[in-house]
Amino acid sequence: MRGREYWVKTLGEGWAMQLRPLLKDPSMDSLMDKLAMEYAMNKVMPYNQSTVFDALRLCPWDKLQIVIIGTEPNTLSGVGPLAYSDIMFTAMNPAVCQIRNCLERQNKTLLLDFDTTMVEWAERGVLLLNRSLTCRVGEPRSHRDLWKQFFGSVVYNILKYKPETPIVLWGKEAQVYSELLSQDHPVFSWEHPMKANSEYRNWECPNFEQIDQYRKSIGKDKLDGRK
Repeated sequence: MRGREYWVKTLGEGWAMQLRPLLKDPSMDSLMDKLAMEYAMNKVMPYNQSTVFDALRLCPWDKLQIVIIGTEPNTLSGVGPLAYSDIMFTAMNPAVCQIRNCLERQNKTLLLDFDTTMVEWAERGVLLLNRSLTCRVGEPRSHRDLWKQFFGSVVYNILKYKPETPIVLWGKEAQVYSELLSQDHPVFSWEHPMKANSEYRNWECPNFEQIDQYRKSIGKDKLDGRK
């Protein structure tokens, strides 16, 4: 069984303590063993196995501000370990391009240094959590069952212990989870960026401004520190 030191290094101390009941369960050892086998025998995204849990490790539990739920790593919505992320600063998948362009229009400025790895977002408290943290290349949903329990545990802890944390659901796959969320929990939904991209139009998502207003209503600043 992988012990406390392993999980603190992998997830960060806050997440390791919060998810302790799950991490002590034999099912997590089984997940990790299956994952190691998948990486040994197949081509898997994210390509670097050591980054699989970066969505949590880079967004510590005690700094969590917002959750954006994605589906799985893929070439259209990002092959990186964070939802919608790419593995290089210079790369830009179609979905994150739509996200950047939407923010540029709303803020009336060019975001020339937009970080397509999404690490900056994570470090500011945005948990970019894919439903499946891994996926075989060219085989959509191939690891869906593998991550079901882990994903559910992460969301459960957020709902129970951080009930004011906004959860963002983009696209029909993510919006399936709205039925599992409390009616009192702040949930923000919109179409997936790829829907707009496939129709050759701008993605005009109001969720960023809606979350700013929500945070203001509960006495919190915008994530960039502005009032």
